[in-house]
Amino acid sequence: MKRKASVLERKPADRNEPSQFIHKLYEIVDDKTTNHIISWDPDGLQTFVVWRTVECAREILPAYFKHSKLCSFVRQLNFYGFRKLSTCRFEFTHPSFKKGDENLLSKIKRRPPGATHSNPLHAISVDAASSSMPANINITAASTSADAMVHEILEENKKLRRINLELNKELLHTRHLYAQSVKVIEVAKSQCEFMANLHKGKAKNEELFRDTAHPAKIISQGTRLFGVTISRP
Repeated sequence: MKRKASVLERKPADRNEPSQFIHKLYEIVDDKTTNHIISWDPDGLQTFVVWRTVECAREILPAYFKHSKLCSFVRQLNFYGFRKLSTCRFEFTHPSFKKGDENLLSKIKRRPPGATHSNPLHAISVDAASSSMPANINITAASTSADAMVHEILEENKKLRRINLELNKELLHTRHLYAQSVKVIEVAKSQCEFMANLHKGKAKNEELFRDTAHPAKIISQGTRLFGVTISRP
């Protein structure tokens, strides 16, 4: 995936403009061509969802941020005050990050070092600016990666189940066609045998008809037993 630098990225830094990370994030989420990977939540305008974490890390992150680490991406979201809403999927929200309202993006500021999340229960990860808790940062990053792997495995499992169901349907259909083919072959075989027997019977009848039409020939041949003439007239 390739992209051109936007006008905002080429401008000098401006306090009234959103940071490059926030601008790129909005551009990513609002891109309809990648809605199957990351998009706005269909049920709301203030949250976005990373549907396919592996593809997001492999295709989207390198194109925008020159790295493919999902945990780093999640930590950046936390630095800017985003909250993770669900434990079942990668869904994030921020009061000033809304679909169709880019004017609010300038209100999203990076938290200063040492700042704590307004609601620790919803924090995505530990603030990396705090050097006193590196172990917690590693644990959170590992947990995030594990969540991504579990989510991807569940999605892959769903795909495999759908494929298995389709294969079972095709197998049943193939078995049904095979059974019908066997019946057709058996009927055709019976018809061929019947026609062959009918042809033999017709040939015998024609021969008998010819013999009865020439009684002198029958008399001249005499009486036969097992193909041997035992008496002559």
